[in-house]
Amino acid sequence: MTREIGGSLNAGNNTIELRDGRDPGSTSQLSGTLVVQNLTIKSSTGRTFVLPVGANITVLGTLTVEGVPGQPVVLQAASGTAVLINLGPGATVVRTNATVPATVQTGAGPSVSAAAIPTLNEYGLMLLSPAHGTGALASAPRCTGVNHSTFRP
Repeated sequence: MTREIGGSLNAGNNTIELRDGRDPGSTSQLSGTLVVQNLTIKSSTGRTFVLPVGANITVLGTLTVEGVPGQPVVLQAASGTAVLINLGPGATVVRTNATVPATVQTGAGPSVSAAAIPTLNEYGLMLLSPAHGTGALASAPRCTGVNHSTFRP
C-alpha cells in the first residue's frame, strides 16, 4: 500500500513527524511544497519514504531520519533521479539507522543570485565612440585668432 502526503503546507514553527502507521512495510510518498521547522521521518519497521521529482521540501531547524538496528528507515528518490531536501540557514541533519542513497540530497536551498549587469558588445562601443569623441572636441578650447605663442607680461 502507498500513502501520499502532498499539496502545499507551511507548518511555521511546528514539527512534523512521519512514522509507522497501520500498514508496516508500506511505502509513504511526500510531494508538493512542505516548509517546516523540524521534520522527523522515523520507522521501526523499515518503512520506505519516497520523495518524488519536483517535491519542494524545506527544513528550517532539524531534519531527523531515524530507524532501528536491523530495520533502517529508507528515503528514496522516485524514478532514480536526484531529489533535494532544502535546509535553511543553521539547519541540522540527524541520521540514525537510515538508508539514504546519493539520489536523496540535503543542502542549502536555492540562493538568490545577483542580476547580470548589461554591457555593450564591440558593436555598441563602436557606435558610442564617435559620439564620445565629438563631445570631447566640442568642449576643447577654441582658437580666436589671437597669437598665443608670444607671452608678454
